Amino acid sequence: MTQVSVVVRGTYGAVLCVAPGTLIRLAGGRPNARTCGIGRVLGARHLAQAALSAARPTPAVLVLGAEVDLLHSASMLALGILDAPRRRIGLTDAVVAAAFAADELLAARRAAAEARTGRAAASGSLVPAAPGGAGAWPADLLRRRDALAGWLAARTVPRAFRPGLSGTAGP
Repeated sequence: MTQVSVVVRGTYGAVLCVAPGTLIRLAGGRPNARTCGIGRVLGARHLAQAALSAARPTPAVLVLGAEVDLLHSASMLALGILDAPRRRIGLTDAVVAAAFAADELLAARRAAAEARTGRAAASGSLVPAAPGGAGAWPADLLRRRDALAGWLAARTVPRAFRPGLSGTAGP
């Protein structure tokens, strides 16, 4: 993801956490305690996803983020189709989630191409580089994130899409 994408997702998540009623109204919904609670949970998910994608994400990390967004988009599309009173908010959120997924898939493709050619993105992270290139986050935390993402991607990403996702040879 680009730095702008991480900031957009993080800002969207923060607004959902702090003022979900405003975004629900903008999307054509009627905020109530239930919808605002759901909005806050979704906002927390976006904040977590932005944080996980901010520090030099591998293609596997990006593809897994896209999978989460595609599942969310599909569920909101179903809501929009099946629930007339919530149609506008469901379809709006489906489009937002699909846009985030498309951005992550494009970023994963770029990251995989850069890994194949041996050149890394010069500024693909919001986390400043530290000596040794590990970034400000502990290098061990990033290694664990990448290992978990590779393990999950090997089990959830269709085999045809796995080439280029390092660490996803799995089953």
